[in-house]
Amino acid sequence: MTTLSKKSGWYLLLTFFVSMLFYSCNNSNIEESPSQTPSNQRNGLAGAGDYDILTTTDGFTFTLEIDQDNAQDISHLVFQLMTCEGEYVTIDNFVSATVNGMDWDLTSTTGSGTDCTFDTGDFVKFDDFGFQGGVVTVEFTLDVQAASGTVLIKSGQGCYPFDFEGDCGDDEECVYVTESFEIFAGQTILVGELLVTNDEENLYITYSSTSDDQFAETHLYVGTLEGLPTNRRGTPVPGQFPYKTDHDPAVSSYTYTIPLADLPDCYIIAAHAAMTSDETAWSFGDEFEGTRRWGWYSSYCTQVCE
Repeated sequence: MTTLSKKSGWYLLLTFFVSMLFYSCNNSNIEESPSQTPSNQRNGLAGAGDYDILTTTDGFTFTLEIDQDNAQDISHLVFQLMTCEGEYVTIDNFVSATVNGMDWDLTSTTGSGTDCTFDTGDFVKFDDFGFQGGVVTVEFTLDVQAASGTVLIKSGQGCYPFDFEGDCGDDEECVYVTESFEIFAGQTILVGELLVTNDEENLYITYSSTSDDQFAETHLYVGTLEGLPTNRRGTPVPGQFPYKTDHDPAVSSYTYTIPLADLPDCYIIAAHAAMTSDETAWSFGDEFEGTRRWGWYSSYCTQVCE
């Protein structure tokens, strides 16, 4: 009986030490196992939505350069835009769309498995991004002008909104009309036309021959009627006109460019020429008063684009 009891005691003691050793090994394995924390938290990406975004637009074409180096990679974008008339832009208003220069398919539904969307109104989704780091360039063109927009950037579990401005500037180009005045040599011979127009900065006056007769000299006055150079008898003196050119060789067309800043809103144009036929020529208009010499001047007002 005594011998059996001693053996049982040693057996129980040995079992206890083996159990403690097994428990210690298991605890060591648990402490050294990889963390189960989500990767964005494990890597310390506290600024997951810190995207640097540059936008440019003329109201029709929008370009967004999205730098995702300091944030999570983008999975998709959802755009909502308002027209200059206060209506939602729809997917039908998109003429083209690219991402990093590649044509991109668009959808007008959120899809399953995401709550990154707008509660009301139309929106357009750029789906299936797979660009890692770097700058993502999104460009799209509309057939209407947009006043403003919001893009939701979906990445990981986050949904980050970004507002941007559009442009409701006048999309119609200003059209400046060209006026034409006939040029007569020797009072009765039609030899060409004087073409007059302007833009926002300059007045353009072009002598243009429509015959075999060419311009050997051109003399031009633009200003008030009272400022027209004349002699004591009131006869215009083309040689004293402020804009003049000797053309050697003779030309069939010549344009003077005059800054509008030097002119009043309305003024006269007296265009004189010496032709290769040795005839004197004037552009047609109102006759000069107080002189027996023939000649004309025309009236013109600067066109303003409003």
